[in-house]
Amino acid sequence: MVASSDHLYGPYGDRYLAIPHAGHNMFFHDRAGRWWATFFGNDSAAPWRERPGLLPIELGPDGRVQPASH
Repeated sequence: MVASSDHLYGPYGDRYLAIPHAGHNMFFHDRAGRWWATFFGNDSAAPWRERPGLLPIELGPDGRVQPASH
């Protein structure tokens, strides 16, 4: 789940699911400026259950975090 704000102490917008089947996310960007999410497959429907993963992410047109489309 992700919620964002312009300030650390809020107010925060609505929470939403950014990366399905993934928990314990951490976002970072590489030297080329691409954004990534680390995660752990944490539900029974996850194709990578109980395994770590790395996924390229981007901000959608609405400013929400989502898996990269390219």
